[in-house]
Amino acid sequence: MHGIRLLFGLVCDDVRLEMGGKISIIGESNHFMLPQIPMAVPICILTKWAGPPGSTADVCLQMLSPDSMSPVKMCEQRLDLSKTDFDTSFGGTVNKLVWQFQTTGVYSVQVLLDGEEAGRIEMMVKKGRHPQIMGNGE
Repeated sequence: MHGIRLLFGLVCDDVRLEMGGKISIIGESNHFMLPQIPMAVPICILTKWAGPPGSTADVCLQMLSPDSMSPVKMCEQRLDLSKTDFDTSFGGTVNKLVWQFQTTGVYSVQVLLDGEEAGRIEMMVKKGRHPQIMGNGE
């Protein structure tokens, strides 16, 4: 094992790299209130990792829908933890995509590191109108 561990994973609207290397997370949420099903929704998935400096691995995200035990591959990318003078290095992945939600319920994003599950991110999808997007004084 390479010693890389998942610190966290989250779903949000966007992630931005700021000056000085800080990240800004925009619109973090794991609840989606959709006006119709099925519906395509833009999502951004952020993962944050720690491990030995200079370590590398492949991060793959797979989606499990509420009515399926068969994961669907969403994306994959290489994780490279920079070489530093410290004992631990940090890195992350950002994946922006549009996902077609076919049904309501709890969806799970499996986070795989070199093919092994490192964690899951769960999202609740419901059908209905969100009070902040109703408009017209409703």
